[in-house]
Order: sequence, then C-alpha cells, then structure tokens
Amino acid sequence: DSGSDASLFFKVASGTADENKKAGIVFRDTGTNGVGDLYILNDSATDGANATVADNTKIKITGAGATIYGHQFIEGTDAFLQFHDTGETANAGSGIHTILSADDVLKFMGREDDASAHVDGFSLLRTGSVQFHKNVGIGASPHASRKLVVTSTNTTNANTALYTNAVHTGTGDDSVFSVRSDNSSASGAVVNIHNDGSGTCLNINSNGSGHALIADGFVGIGLTDPNNAFMVGGSTGGDIAVANTDT
Repeated sequence: DSGSDASLFFKVASGTADENKKAGIVFRDTGTNGVGDLYILNDSATDGANATVADNTKIKITGAGATIYGHQFIEGTDAFLQFHDTGETANAGSGIHTILSADDVLKFMGREDDASAHVDGFSLLRTGSVQFHKNVGIGASPHASRKLVVTSTNTTNANTALYTNAVHTGTGDDSVFSVRSDNSSASGAVVNIHNDGSGTCLNINSNGSGHALIADGFVGIGLTDPNNAFMVGGSTGGDIAVANTDT
C-alpha cells in the first residue's frame, strides 16, 4: 500500500492481473531500526479489488499489543480466552484471568498465584442471567465474608434504591422487598438498622391505603427481649407519651 510496506498477498484465481488478492499480511514501517505494525487482511467483497490495510484489516499487531476488528468467534469444546500479565506464561503466575465457554455457560475466572487453581468469579448463562460465585463489592472492594457490600460517599442521593411502578400484587416472599431467614435454629438478628447520625433512623410512609403490619412475634421499644405483643420500656422518664400534632 505504500513504500514502507513489506507485503505478502494471497490470490486464488486464474490469470496474472493485479486483482482478486483477497487476503494478505502487511508489515508497515512506523519508526527507526525497522520497527513497525503487522496487519492481517481479509476482504470478503465479491469483486475484483485487492485487500487493503485501510479497508480490510482484521488484526493489527503493534509493539504494545493486538487489536481485532469486526466480529470474533472462538469455537471448540471448552473454548477459552486467557489473559496474563507481562512476563508470565499461560496457566502460571498471579494476575491470570480466563474466560471459558463450557456446558452452555460463559465463565469468568481468576487465580491468585502459581499454586492456586482457577476459581469462578461470575458466570453468564445462555438465558442471559448472571450468577456471581464470590463476594461482590459495589463502590468498594468486596468484603471477606459478606456476599454484597454497597458503599457510597454521596451526601445527597440514596446509596441503594428499590423502585417499581408496576401494579404489584405479590405478598410474602414475593413482596417488592423481601428478607427471609429460613432456619428455625437461627438466633441472629434478621434486619439491623444502625444510625450514628441525627437523621431519621426508619421512616415508614404509606401514601396510599396500605398499612404497616407486623404479622406475628413480639414488638419492643426500648427493650431487647419483649415477651408480650407490644412492650415499651425506658430507663428515664415515662414509658409512654402520646403527642397530638393536629392544629
């Protein structure tokens, strides 16, 4: 294509005319001492034109790495694509990441060091669903033991918001927001709301006709072990005070 190219073109056609060269390998000079970029060409147009670097490059290899153009297909049983840091070899060393297609699942895996086996990070199922196999951190590094941690330093917007404007009819586990501890031997708290600031700790606002219900169990205010349906206790002042805010 230019005076700075060393080229090898492929032609499968009769005749000696300069045409129908539909594939090629081109090394193009880009600097001193013979350094340059390598191009792999493939022209799919059904005409007599020759493949060119400008229009038909499928792979470009530079000193910094490679770029693949167009659609890429990796086929075969347990086909995989592997990434590793400079100076490391495939299947050895830390910093290795592998994308593996097997059993109709696309797996994204990593490994910590030479002695470690690959571990599944997350999988993309053929249905489009995503399965996370390890802990997830949003806005921060994943926690060592908690499945999901969402961290935010924004001072005005919600850290996490669940919203729906559907005509929702689900109840119980199918509520818009559902938390379930499904082990009769469990003794730990199910929901903990901790507020170190002066803002409202919990605001239940029903703008419609719905009610705030506690289906069963005991409710305690100022107590950690209520043994009746509703108990109020305090170390100072009266236990119960009712204020009328109507004007």
